[in-house]
Amino acid sequence: MSSKPRTIKLRKDTPFGEELLPQQTLLHIYFQDNYQNDFKWTPRWKDMLTIFYKAWEVEEKNNPAGIWDEEFKKMEKEISVIKEYRLPVKIKCGE
Repeated sequence: MSSKPRTIKLRKDTPFGEELLPQQTLLHIYFQDNYQNDFKWTPRWKDMLTIFYKAWEVEEKNNPAGIWDEEFKKMEKEISVIKEYRLPVKIKCGE
């Protein structure tokens, strides 16, 4: 099965949302492609860590002064103070 690659980006207006369930809260991440199609991803924590570490591994292969090097250094500092790192989210209770 072949598929045509497409670029999707975080939605600018509301990239994150939370859904409050009786026993847990889900994180939703909203994306949009170049054709204005919307996508909602509800990642598992393990998947997010896998993506993060794979991105870090790939970035380490790039030029040390690469385009994303400063962003990764900044993110590393932010993660070390994760409890203070908050982003605005849209909250809704169940669907």
